[in-house]
Amino acid sequence: MHKSVHRVFGRARAIVLGAALLSGIALPATGLWAGSASAASAAPTIAVPTSTILSTSHSPTFYHQPVTFTAVVTPTNGLGTVVFRNGGVAIPGCIFQPLHFFFGHYRATCTTSSLLPGVHLITAAYSGVVLLYSPSVSLPRVQIVLRDPTHLRANIFFNYHQTFTVTGRLDSFFTPVGGQPLIFRTGHTFLCVAFTNSHGIGACLLSYAKSVAIRQNAGRFTVIFPGSFIYQPSIAFGQGIIHP
Repeated sequence: MHKSVHRVFGRARAIVLGAALLSGIALPATGLWAGSASAASAAPTIAVPTSTILSTSHSPTFYHQPVTFTAVVTPTNGLGTVVFRNGGVAIPGCIFQPLHFFFGHYRATCTTSSLLPGVHLITAAYSGVVLLYSPSVSLPRVQIVLRDPTHLRANIFFNYHQTFTVTGRLDSFFTPVGGQPLIFRTGHTFLCVAFTNSHGIGACLLSYAKSVAIRQNAGRFTVIFPGSFIYQPSIAFGQGIIHP
């Protein structure tokens, strides 16, 4: 009786092991053979959520005036980069900015003067670190860019044959502004239009009739810059000394 039971048990065990070997499938460890190490290795790795906070050095700014955006990322180990975007479009020179440790936080900066006049929505996107820190995007920050202010000066020169030359000099932040139209008037009389050169100067050599119009207005005249997409308008008043 014991011999027959032993033969049946042995035959069953051989069948099970043979099936496993033929199929090429390793039998899973169970019971006492199931180790804690294999269970731990099967657990998924979850990246730590991060937060990106965006700030600006100042707003509003003028066109051509640099502005610096700062993105603070927490938590992170300093790896990964930050891309700064304007309305979803990457800002030139502000792509893949590295993180630097400063006053207890990792931060990335972007300095630009390429923003056109208007209202802009700026965001900062942190790339994250694979299996360690998840990506994050800041809330949009409104950046207002104003047109550059201008300053205009008027001058008048007496020519031979009783005529005048009127000039206007246009600058912005003490820098000459070229290629801009200047309108000259005396009272209600239109005199001329001149475009500024590389020195910011526009000039008109007036005819005798228009020079008489200035004389009749006691030598007073006006120079007007109507403004442009990037420059604010300005006006200047001039007066020449009229000899009898």
